[in-house]
Amino acid sequence: MKNYVGCSGYSYDSWTGAFYPRDVPKKRLLKYYAEYFDTVETNSSFYRLPNESTLKNLVSWRTGNFRFTLKGSRYVTHKKT
Repeated sequence: MKNYVGCSGYSYDSWTGAFYPRDVPKKRLLKYYAEYFDTVETNSSFYRLPNESTLKNLVSWRTGNFRFTLKGSRYVTHKKT
C-alpha cells in the first residue's frame, strides 16, 4: 500500500516566503507544491460539491502519482439532525 503525504490546501498567503519562494506566481503554486508533496486535500468540496468541469480540470492537471483528495461534505460530516 502506498502512503500519500500532503496538506489540507496549498494556496495560503502566509506560506509565501516560508514555503513558496516569493517569485512563484499564484497560478504556479500547485505545480511548486507538487514537487514536495504527492497529494492535496481540496477544501472547497466541504462547502459544495465540485462541478464536473472542476473535476475534469483536476484530472487533466494531475501528473505522475499526484492525487487530489476531496474533503467530505459538511452535510455529511457536520450536519446535526
